[in-house]
Amino acid sequence: MKQYFGVLCAGLAIAGTFSGCSSDDLDNGHDNKPTSGATVNFALSNATTRTEYDDENEYQINWNNGDKIRIYCNEAEDVKQADYTVIKSIDPDKEHAGRLQYNESGLAWGGDNITHNFFAVYPADNDKVSVTDGIASFSINLDQVCELPTTPDGNGNYMGTPDMTNAYMVAYLATTPIDEVPLHFDPIMTTLKVTVRGRETTNMGTVTVTGISIINNNVQSSDAGQGKFQYDIANGTIVNTGNTGVSRTETTFVRVKQGDNYYIDLEAGQSVTLTVFLPPLPINAENPVTVRVHATGETVQDVTIGGNMDANGNPINLAAGSKTKLTLPWFPTEATGNLWMTPLDDNIYVSQLSIPGTHDAATRACDLSTGKCQTRTIAEQLEMGIRCFDLRPAASMLWVEDDNALPIYHGVASCNIDLKEVYEAFNTFLNEHPGEFIITILRWESERLAVINAESRFNRAMNNFVGTSTYTSHALPRSLCKKDLTIGEARGKILNIMRPNQGTDPDGYFTNTAPSGMMFVSGFPGSHAEGTLQAYLKEQYVDYGNDQWGYRTDWILYCQNYYEVNNESNVDASISAKIASVERYLDLARDEAAKCSHVWTINHCSGYAGGSAISSAYARLGQEVNLPVYNYLMNENRTPGSTGIVLLDYVGDRVCQDYTGYTVYGDLLPQAIIDNNYKYRMQRKTN
Repeated sequence: MKQYFGVLCAGLAIAGTFSGCSSDDLDNGHDNKPTSGATVNFALSNATTRTEYDDENEYQINWNNGDKIRIYCNEAEDVKQADYTVIKSIDPDKEHAGRLQYNESGLAWGGDNITHNFFAVYPADNDKVSVTDGIASFSINLDQVCELPTTPDGNGNYMGTPDMTNAYMVAYLATTPIDEVPLHFDPIMTTLKVTVRGRETTNMGTVTVTGISIINNNVQSSDAGQGKFQYDIANGTIVNTGNTGVSRTETTFVRVKQGDNYYIDLEAGQSVTLTVFLPPLPINAENPVTVRVHATGETVQDVTIGGNMDANGNPINLAAGSKTKLTLPWFPTEATGNLWMTPLDDNIYVSQLSIPGTHDAATRACDLSTGKCQTRTIAEQLEMGIRCFDLRPAASMLWVEDDNALPIYHGVASCNIDLKEVYEAFNTFLNEHPGEFIITILRWESERLAVINAESRFNRAMNNFVGTSTYTSHALPRSLCKKDLTIGEARGKILNIMRPNQGTDPDGYFTNTAPSGMMFVSGFPGSHAEGTLQAYLKEQYVDYGNDQWGYRTDWILYCQNYYEVNNESNVDASISAKIASVERYLDLARDEAAKCSHVWTINHCSGYAGGSAISSAYARLGQEVNLPVYNYLMNENRTPGSTGIVLLDYVGDRVCQDYTGYTVYGDLLPQAIIDNNYKYRMQRKTN
């Protein structure tokens, strides 16, 4: 077993070895040397366990009873491949060893003096592994799981147990018929064992970690982004297939799982160790990777591996197929911003993304409790990763406010902030973080009382506002307002979506071509569980003629906005209908994204239960809806994919700050949506 020494680089402790090996003895069940037609395998039983790392040697892999491997041999008689089940060695000094159970219908010798090439792979999985002429095709999970104990060890570390079905191992032997065919298995995956540390001292707070992602910005193989690779078993090398010559960014995610929770709260001085399996490629200056720690709130941690120098000034190069320990620095104490869009590939379509948003985003300082849905400022929401904002500007009252003011309201409740101030926060954020982008959903809040000529006043003020640099400095150019918008095209910009009210006299602002960076919604649904599959985003708003919603485009929008949750026979039934609506639209978003149809979705978890929005109504619905939706997204049996735009109340709050009796999971659900972007392979623009 080879080892190379531990090094320290920029606060990052790195140590590694090549992975340990193990041997299996295949007993063909005969006392004499076999002849043509004699079996060389053992009986098959169902696999119920998986291999595991040795408790005393973190680089040694031990076999478990029931581990299932597959052996291929083109020279075999009749059957060319067969599955075998491991019988673990009972010798405590050979825990990593085992033998294979006899399988009378498995491989048989194809000739007395013919050289047979045996290629073996672990695990045997019809959906993920195949071998042709010694070349194995593997597919790894881009969404991996490490299960954690309920308590840390004596050093305050939670040691995660990885899913060993991603720990591919191979064996090869060329031989003429012999009594016993020894196969020597080598782990082939480039394996990172990453220790994430919380904050160093007690007064710096808890860190809620949801997982880590490995970001590779230099992927060139066309299928590597799907977790697929080909491996030459005999020569021990990866086969580069489908090389496009164009580098892309791809990600692999490892989620934490502690009991029923998919997060771990790290107190000061605590840590968690997660293992990720990557295709067998080296990590070096030519192929660096970034380890990103995903955590709720306004702080993430990124550490780049490859091309670094150790304490002696030598480059750190991690060999393909090696297993390496990485101990990350203590988690930052200052907010870094949850810049989750920035690492993603430029060519990903925005329609493929999972985007967390806020319903009535600017209600933090609302003067009526019945209108308050958020406890975080716009700037704080941006820092925690919110990228879509529902905003409700109203018309001003001439004798109180500037004629050009656009005060934000929620119904009759003032939010004590102007639309201009919101966009100033957007502009500041995008100036500092040009790799991100923002979507707004605007609506004239016509419910505001005691405003003379409210619609014309609003239209005039809005018309003036969209002509100012506050609006235009980051507005998405008209040419890029399209359903197949990419992340690269959207970076540093704001896509504004307007929900026109059903008025009687829209002025020139609405009847003319929409201002830069603005689309209009047709068919935005009312409060019913079904939502709509017939809304469109349009370039132009025209008067109320035969086509009152303007030029119809093929930019289809699915929208669920069941906000007044009282359509059923009782409150509990209505809440169940709301949850079902949210889940149905999550599936729609995923399925449409998988087809790359560029259908966009807006899915409201927000709303209130009952006939009126009493003070705690939004918090109550958040408690009833957010956890089931979170669990639905985190279900390991659910195929991951885009969530579309999901609008939430009380983001950032685990327990509602306004009504402490309600646990609203406003920290976990937005982060689950963000993390989702790193768990599956999204479609790319190719030209």
